[in-house]
Amino acid sequence: QVHIFDAKDLRERFDRSYAARRKAGHTIPVGRGMWVSLYHPDSDDPVNRVGGGIGLDHPPINTVPLDEPTASGSSSTRPPVMPPTSQGTAAGEDDNFEPLTIPEAKVRLARTLGVDPGSIKITVEA
Repeated sequence: QVHIFDAKDLRERFDRSYAARRKAGHTIPVGRGMWVSLYHPDSDDPVNRVGGGIGLDHPPINTVPLDEPTASGSSSTRPPVMPPTSQGTAAGEDDNFEPLTIPEAKVRLARTLGVDPGSIKITVEA
């Protein structure tokens, strides 16, 4: 679920949650993250629900699947969308282009996708 939250509202929820946890005797180490529930309504009981419900108050603007089934039926995580690094630059132009070998491409794709390089198959059609 993709949401857009107002920063002021979100900070206020975190501040109320932090204060409630401290009041309840919770120890919150410096640098440790703190969760505020998206989908549990704001409630004083239990204390970890204080400030919650922001996902209920601000409906999602989109839904993006994290895993998609492949043709074989297994799941694979989609790679992150990366912004283009150079626009309109073709291979061979003076842009410090270095060719990428198929084995190097397999390793880089495997790292991006979080899979074993042996499971990567590359087909090149000209």
